[in-house]
Amino acid sequence: GIEKTSFVKNENELVRVVQDRIKRFRQEVYAEEFIKGREFQITVLEKEKGPVMLPAAEIVYKSTNQPEFLTFSERWNEYDPDYLRSNTVLALLSQEQLIQFEAISKRTFHQLGFRDFTRIDARLKNDQEFFILEANPNPGLDDDELYSMTISAKAVGLTFPDFIWEIVASCLRRFMRKEETVLMS
Repeated sequence: GIEKTSFVKNENELVRVVQDRIKRFRQEVYAEEFIKGREFQITVLEKEKGPVMLPAAEIVYKSTNQPEFLTFSERWNEYDPDYLRSNTVLALLSQEQLIQFEAISKRTFHQLGFRDFTRIDARLKNDQEFFILEANPNPGLDDDELYSMTISAKAVGLTFPDFIWEIVASCLRRFMRKEETVLMS
């Protein structure tokens, strides 16, 4: 339900949008504060020794008078007038930010019980405060040059097939551990 009309500036607009979403989707909805700041997509890949954060990708918005957040349509519908309003690039982070991202991303991976790989969408407010917007246990995979996971994987020398193989290898390791446990019982 995130669309351009999702961004509201006052209580009256909020009530109108919430009522519209409840009517359209026939389920409860929630509202959250819009966090201004840099937006990131962080890929965590489970390796043999545990989860590894790949270099973060950043969503960079072209300067417009619109709030900086992506709708599904402007991200994936080439006919949307705002289709090219943003670009995804390898993030430039300070050492302190990198340490913070890695610690929070790995902890999120563990705490939510993720396996194999995940993508964490986050914002960095005032270049200091890290906010997780979404932790996606089953993000889409694509070899598109503009896709965040592809950018992150290529930054560490992984081709798309290499990246997919890492996910499969993680699944196989988990299966083998389970088999070993059964055999020991």
